[in-house]
Amino acid sequence: MYNRHIQNIVIIRFSSFGDIILTTPLIRALRTNFPEARIDFIVKQEFAELLQTNPHLTTVYPYRKESGGRGLLLLAKQLRRNHYDLCVDIHTNFRSYLVRCLIRPTYTTTWTKHLLKRLLLVKAGINRYSRIIQVPDRYLNSVASFGVVNDGQGLEIFPTLQHETRVQAILEQEHLAEQNLAIGFGTVAAHPLKQWPLEKFLQLGQQLVQRHQARILLFGGPADVDQVREIAKHLPNNPIMLCGKLSLLESASALKRCAVFVGNDTGMVHLAAAMKCPIVVLFGPTVEEFGFYPYTANAVVISTPLPCRPCTHTGKGRCKIQETHACMERIEVEEVMTAVEEKLQSVV
Repeated sequence: MYNRHIQNIVIIRFSSFGDIILTTPLIRALRTNFPEARIDFIVKQEFAELLQTNPHLTTVYPYRKESGGRGLLLLAKQLRRNHYDLCVDIHTNFRSYLVRCLIRPTYTTTWTKHLLKRLLLVKAGINRYSRIIQVPDRYLNSVASFGVVNDGQGLEIFPTLQHETRVQAILEQEHLAEQNLAIGFGTVAAHPLKQWPLEKFLQLGQQLVQRHQARILLFGGPADVDQVREIAKHLPNNPIMLCGKLSLLESASALKRCAVFVGNDTGMVHLAAAMKCPIVVLFGPTVEEFGFYPYTANAVVISTPLPCRPCTHTGKGRCKIQETHACMERIEVEEVMTAVEEKLQSVV
């Protein structure tokens, strides 16, 4: 019904790291349905790299948060000249609402956040989710009326030969031979409630080295360097400190070298899923109903069933059980080790 009128499309999703990766099935599906259309994306500048090599997009428009409202208005004025037929707002906050009002698309569609259901589950322990719909599927549902369907191919990210060459040079400098088993660790979470204790990551790494002579690749951003460096000091077999050294797309390239990735509930898990890397992920205060479990990935999710879960949907806040952080503390190293070894058997 709408397709013949759709020639210019813009997607709005400002942040965050993981959320941007979760938009990639939507981008691909839009391109399949509208092969000749202009498809643009508005995103925060710090995450633009994730999309700039995406072959399904026409133009990526970075937004600098520091530019404030004035910067947003200038960006919207620029975008209005593109005469968008369809605006897909999958952020649905004040900024995205302002942009879509200013650019005046012919059609606008948004996604469902299930705010009331989420609030009831977090605050009152009342579960009104009749079924679990992953976030990428919710994004796709927002454009179902335009004939857009999910192709089932999952997440995707596109590091270039330049990214792969730099990562290869670093790994060669660290003497990581082709026959060496490499296992990725994402040890730091942005929010403490999502953090598996660092000492347990250390114990896991020590066991992986002892049993499998693994080399541990330590991932993370610039803000994580100090914590990750402490783990690196105590890991045997020359762990490879990638934390703070790689761009987002370089991290994606490095994940291709990992037999398994072990991490907290963070954007790195979604990046690993996009690179088809087997995953063992540790979930604490959040639950599957929120839609952020690894999407169509070769993944094992480990969590502790507690009546206080979920206590947050983002990882922000304080532990409800006398600050014990039980949901993460009770995940045992042996349980994670077993999951990792099962993944290793499946990839051999």
